Amino acid sequence: MDAFKVLPEDPGLEHLNVTGVYNSLITKLFGDTKWHIGPRGLAARSKFKVYGENKKKILPLYDFDGQEELDYTIWTKDHILLFEAKTKDQNEGLDVGWHKMAYPANRFRKYTNHKIIPIYLLKWGEITHIFVFPAFDFHEDGIIINDQEKLKPDRIFRVNFGSSLDDF
Repeated sequence: MDAFKVLPEDPGLEHLNVTGVYNSLITKLFGDTKWHIGPRGLAARSKFKVYGENKKKILPLYDFDGQEELDYTIWTKDHILLFEAKTKDQNEGLDVGWHKMAYPANRFRKYTNHKIIPIYLLKWGEITHIFVFPAFDFHEDGIIINDQEKLKPDRIFRVNFGSSLDDF
């Protein structure tokens, strides 16, 4: 268990799996359904257009052509949970970079029978916050980087590993 106390995100992501947090998360979001850990990693390159929304008008901003990082995914029959994870000192801040969730979503746009659910994990010492955002939508041949309705979490969970996991 001491291996999970280090700062990099990977041990924290696996810690949530071995302690049953992902089971609880899936059950709370979708009920009793099977799930599997999916791909992750740094090596993917993507090309897509990035749009911005301004007073209900959608305008092209730039063409993205570069590396995007994928921290973790969990797949159900109907959903892809797309994780961005951060480890910070307690009360240091959220550090939510929406592009860190939106860019890797492009990898999965061909899976039209799945809803892509962005999730931001923030580990503060023994406390992990899980921010679950609305299902991701694509726009034409790209993404909208500043859709205000998609930038607000639908649900937020807090897991305190300093106490009972029943708090989740």
